[in-house]
Amino acid sequence: ANGTVLGTIEASDPDGDTLTYVVVNGNDAEAFSLNIESGELTVSTSSVLDFEITPTYSLSIEVSDG
Repeated sequence: ANGTVLGTIEASDPDGDTLTYVVVNGNDAEAFSLNIESGELTVSTSSVLDFEITPTYSLSIEVSDG
């Protein structure tokens, strides 16, 4: 269902800088949403998720400290 939490991307910065999270590849149908500040990955458009058509997704995520 839309809003289902799939997990949280974990990253750290040795300087303690604030990190931002962005999906850079693999979310072509915009099925997923990534919270830019917390790294929480959720389902945003469940209607495009069909296991018989696409059994797996591979997302590339970029984490930056600016």
